[in-house]
Amino acid sequence: MQGKYGVGDGTSYATVHVAAAAAMWLAFHDEEIENRYALPWQRVEAFRSLIRSTSRPIKGTYWPDRKRGILDIEALLRAQLPAPSKLVYEKRKAADEVF
Repeated sequence: MQGKYGVGDGTSYATVHVAAAAAMWLAFHDEEIENRYALPWQRVEAFRSLIRSTSRPIKGTYWPDRKRGILDIEALLRAQLPAPSKLVYEKRKAADEVF
């Protein structure tokens, strides 16, 4: 079936891709991240901010909620790291509180 492919979605599918992107981002910007972000939460929020701002828009109608976009690792790695002063700490619920 040349030219045919399946479509995957959902958090389980996305988790491995985002984890790989995070590992690549940390490795690519290792020293700059270490020097720029004194607090661990700043690294998390910098990554979260960049992954959102560098995503590509979703085309078509397959996903009714097109807020997030498609992961663009090349754009993520090339993006300038945000200033620590631009980052906001967002307290999140623990996993056991969500379920």
